[in-house]
Amino acid sequence: MKPLNESERIRLRQWQNGMVYMYVFTTLFFISAIVFDLFIGLSGRAGIFIFILLLILVCLDGIIQFTQKCPRCGYRIGLQSRLTLPENCKSCGVGFK
Repeated sequence: MKPLNESERIRLRQWQNGMVYMYVFTTLFFISAIVFDLFIGLSGRAGIFIFILLLILVCLDGIIQFTQKCPRCGYRIGLQSRLTLPENCKSCGVGFK
């Protein structure tokens, strides 16, 4: 099978970076919400609002993870690995790195 060209590799790296950034942002948001609640306290409405925002962020993380497909066979890369680009496609074997 023909190896990936540079533009395909760049797109895969951008996808991986987007996943990592969203994961870090969601985690920091979650931790800051907990710290904010511990030190200041949240009202019922504010807690519900933060919970809904957190739920939206987690859903966006999942959507980003499962959107990218292998450029050669179309198998979803997010099913193979979490937050990092695997060495190669589980389905067709093309190298990603």
